[in-house]
Amino acid sequence: MNAIKRLEWEIVAIVLIFSLAIRIRIAVLPVEYLANMHLMQYKAGTVLLEDSFYTLNIARNFALGKGLTHDGIHQTTGVQPLTMFLAASIYRFFPKDKHLPVHIYLCILAVVSVLSMLLAYGICRKAAGPYSGIAFLFFWAAAPGAIMQLNGLETTLSVFFNLLLLFFYQRYFFSEDNINPTVLQWFLMGIIAGLAVFARIDAMLWILALLITLMIKKPKLLAHEIPKMLIGIAGAVLAYLPWLIISVYHTGRLYYDSGNARKLIAKLLANEPSSGIPDFRFFLENLKEMFRAMIEMHPLISPWLTAPRITIAGVVAASFFIIAVCIGGRKQIKFPLTLLIFTAWYSFIFVVIYVFFQYGRDFYHRYLASVIILTMMVCSIFITFFFSIIFQKQRKAVRIALIAAFISVIPYVYYPMYDYLALWESRVDYYQNRMYRFSGMAKWINQNIPHDALVGSFQTGQLSYFSNRTIINLDGIVNYDAYQAMKTGQMADYVRTLNLKYLADWDVMIEKLLQNASVNPLKSSEMELIHRGYFTVYRLHTMNE
Repeated sequence: MNAIKRLEWEIVAIVLIFSLAIRIRIAVLPVEYLANMHLMQYKAGTVLLEDSFYTLNIARNFALGKGLTHDGIHQTTGVQPLTMFLAASIYRFFPKDKHLPVHIYLCILAVVSVLSMLLAYGICRKAAGPYSGIAFLFFWAAAPGAIMQLNGLETTLSVFFNLLLLFFYQRYFFSEDNINPTVLQWFLMGIIAGLAVFARIDAMLWILALLITLMIKKPKLLAHEIPKMLIGIAGAVLAYLPWLIISVYHTGRLYYDSGNARKLIAKLLANEPSSGIPDFRFFLENLKEMFRAMIEMHPLISPWLTAPRITIAGVVAASFFIIAVCIGGRKQIKFPLTLLIFTAWYSFIFVVIYVFFQYGRDFYHRYLASVIILTMMVCSIFITFFFSIIFQKQRKAVRIALIAAFISVIPYVYYPMYDYLALWESRVDYYQNRMYRFSGMAKWINQNIPHDALVGSFQTGQLSYFSNRTIINLDGIVNYDAYQAMKTGQMADYVRTLNLKYLADWDVMIEKLLQNASVNPLKSSEMELIHRGYFTVYRLHTMNE
């Protein structure tokens, strides 16, 4: 190994160790703190989202032998299965501990996150040389969204398998010197694809974009590879089959509850009818929310959200483009057209599905993870491309000036880590002494509601996890009966049928889903206000009481 190559790997090793240390440090912070650490201006700054506790509850119940259930009553397929099985395997050893299994799981995710960085580095390196891979690591190591494990328990696993799929494709399908992939390569690709869908079902969009790119780059390949492709499909089914068997055994259904329920809630909260096509403004709002989330999560954009940083970022970005335009000439490196085609197709398919079909709204932060890391890789290649032109065309003084300008913005990229690392226990103590939002309401429920009472809520993640009460899920994401009731306008009647004694949620959820969207809405005489805090809590009365 020559000196330059050894230096490259030393840099990569240092960045990866640095990144792992950051993630491990965060993984061992208090669980409630991790669920409430919205710091600075980044909405994507929470490691454990409310939805994370849906998965943790189901995983814990599954480990305890209760099946696929969130509340101990309703069986559900509304979970990301690979995440659930991995977490359940940890709870199997610590069934009564609600904190240690979370820390262990997050440490595993920290390792997976660093492995994803290594895969992305390899993809960039093969596409445009080692400097593009190093550029990616430089920015991604300090990305707030990446440090926060990409904003969701399943997201890190999903990104890893997506990148592994792209890494494998790049070497055995996109490669110019591999015209005829073997049966084994097709089968392994199918296994990886199945695991990607196992981690998160929207990996199918990633797979579709890969197939489209393959058809564009090598149209003759697919025409002669149909038998081998069937072997690949068999591999994908083999990897996904265990989940299909388990879901049918426990629930009698093959599909997820969560997608349709999430879509329905988005429509009802936007005052759209539960059936039919929403107003076009609804789709425009979805699109706006998607770009807002992209800005908040993207490593090259989010650090510049304050006015001075916007100014500096604009000057630096403009300088790059002006220099590239002024220099002109023929580019000296082969630009990775295949990766660009794939990025364009995947981004297009993703926007169409999530804007016009899935209606993600405020949940786009983790949905966007694969888009963000892919565009980050392309941006890193562009940056490397610009510098390669500069180094080849300009005099030494210009190069030094540009490098100095580039280095000068490094503090603006890395400074946000100061708040995220929370290395000083005083900061953790400060947040621990606060009235936490969801977990604080769970503690209030423990202290003020009878042990045998059924409590209904549309936000049941932390309420179920941190309270010792039976919290019935009403949003339908992990309760198919609630989804059906919401879909038919029978939500209020469903609450009455369950004989719930308490209702805890935001007023807007109660108003829009249990009153406005219900054929027979809850009446004021049926609800007695007993607490108004982060959630409003009502004691429910039946007509017979």
